[in-house]
Amino acid sequence: MSSAPAESTIAIPTLVEEAKNGRLALLIGADLDRELTGVPSARDLALGLSPEVASLVEAARGKARWRPVSHLCNAMDSASESVGPLHAAAARLRLWSYATAAYDGGLQRALKTDHVEPNLLIEDSDLIERHSGRPDLFKLCGDMQRLHSLVISEADYRHQDDRKDLLKMLRGWLKEKTVLLIGCDPAPESDFARHLYGYILTTPDGFGGGAFLVWPEPSESLVAWWQQYN
Repeated sequence: MSSAPAESTIAIPTLVEEAKNGRLALLIGADLDRELTGVPSARDLALGLSPEVASLVEAARGKARWRPVSHLCNAMDSASESVGPLHAAAARLRLWSYATAAYDGGLQRALKTDHVEPNLLIEDSDLIERHSGRPDLFKLCGDMQRLHSLVISEADYRHQDDRKDLLKMLRGWLKEKTVLLIGCDPAPESDFARHLYGYILTTPDGFGGGAFLVWPEPSESLVAWWQQYN
């Protein structure tokens, strides 16, 4: 976790070197302000579904699946063609491994705008068409173009029957690569920590190649909590 400007500066040469050697993986979370991505953050989506509930998983609890899915469709419709500045910057890195926990297609569009056609990996069936000469883009929480794939509720996170091979592959490079996480709220009670990290990203060895999590002004206790897992 980047907890101070000095620590961030020290990390930069390592990240640059790992990127040059094809060993850097970028994971973009859903906890980013709209001006960076062009789409609502997970917190905004949650509050729109259940006012005063900042967790999307909690906001979806007890509701029929069509309600949160319909809410996401409406919330994302106005931003369906957006490419935020963060997506554009990520595409210019020219990495081989990308992942996003956001529901929109901004990162995919940014890569295509930069003349890069990624392997879009959402379900196991996508592995059949995966091309080794293209970068991988994992959509960890599904995609708005495939509503059945959306991962919203706790049950969705727990049951990944259509993505067993995909997640095995994902966890493989989590153990091998250096991972840069941006926009992933590291608070223990966040959806990222409790559900995405807890059910999808967890590996026996954690992030084996090391992980750098960028988050503004984390408390010492938050840094200590995150570092015990990485």
